[in-house]
Amino acid sequence: MGKFLKFLIIVAILAVGAWFVYHKYNSGPTVESKHQLLVDRIEAMGKLELVKYRYSDVGEHKNVNTFLPDASVLLIVKA
Repeated sequence: MGKFLKFLIIVAILAVGAWFVYHKYNSGPTVESKHQLLVDRIEAMGKLELVKYRYSDVGEHKNVNTFLPDASVLLIVKA
């Protein structure tokens, strides 16, 4: 009975240690987001200091995983 109890305690300690290591290194995917605003064109309209701006808005969102390929999305908006 004493050997079985020692074996059970060792297995429990190893299981708890493995669980802590798993959760420490497998924290899930990290998220990276980038946002850029670019001026494409500036047009002067007439003599009254009127100006028309054309913008491009670029947004990138990426999920970085430890083992799986990274998932990323690129959104380009022109106005």
